[in-house]
Amino acid sequence: DLASGYLTAPVLYALEENKNLSVLINRELVEKEDLNNALNIVMDSQAIKRSRKLAEDFAIRSRIEKWMELISNHKLNTRDTEMSSKKEGENADYKQDMSVIQHGKNGKAIRTYKFVGAFPTFGYAYKERSTVSVVGL
Repeated sequence: DLASGYLTAPVLYALEENKNLSVLINRELVEKEDLNNALNIVMDSQAIKRSRKLAEDFAIRSRIEKWMELISNHKLNTRDTEMSSKKEGENADYKQDMSVIQHGKNGKAIRTYKFVGAFPTFGYAYKERSTVSVVGL
């Protein structure tokens, strides 16, 4: 990507750590060793590690957003008014506050997401203020 002129996350992170990379990029890697030097700067930085963490963050956020879209779908959540005279929110005892813990590949917690008034769709007995560990996302 770098040889084609695309600045991806690893390059952007490496730029934060090593300003010499910007010199190589600004001259568009025209010198013979510019590309190799730029790649070495990226590989010697924390850029790859940080980019993987960024990808993990986006993966879990994407799955949470898909889950939220499913429970917010109008057709799936439209009630038959003949069956219930209560409107959404009047009887929302099924909604609870919830925490989702994002784990890295090493098993350590990376980030905790807190949801207020979440709709429980997990296959377990839901208890108030439960903590759900999401593994393998």
